[in-house]
Amino acid sequence: MIRLTQINWNNAGPFSRLEVNENQKEEMFDFKHVLGMLYCKWVSSGVQPLIYGIAYGDTTAVGVIAVNYETVEEGHYINNDTKIYNVWSLWIDKEHQGKGYGKVAMEEMIKLLRSMPNRMADCVYLSYEAENEAARRLYKSLGFVDTGDDDCGSVVARLIL
Repeated sequence: MIRLTQINWNNAGPFSRLEVNENQKEEMFDFKHVLGMLYCKWVSSGVQPLIYGIAYGDTTAVGVIAVNYETVEEGHYINNDTKIYNVWSLWIDKEHQGKGYGKVAMEEMIKLLRSMPNRMADCVYLSYEAENEAARRLYKSLGFVDTGDDDCGSVVARLIL
């Protein structure tokens, strides 16, 4: 059973040691980079990011998902959304890829965002490399729609909550 567990001081170790495959390292931020960048966003915006470990069962760390609330300038995206949740990172450890854990983790994150009592945005954005067909299929199966926007050469996709 896959579950999301909020990463904190007591459980960060196993998640910080996870790695992606060598051919994914160029397109993926590592754990420390994600934490550092989201901490900076938190300090500047005052809004705490959602940083969750993806765990199998009670103890096996298999991945990380990080989502941040952002405000963007009108016109930044084709849909003119100005308040969004942005999936900064979703990755599964190289030893656990291909088992459907990423899809379950995204489904759980979407449920979490939809159930938030003080939800700050009504849509979720993410980006992925255009040649990454596995990511395209995954996000499409979850209801994300390519926006036609370009994020430094990556495809941008959107999901209405």
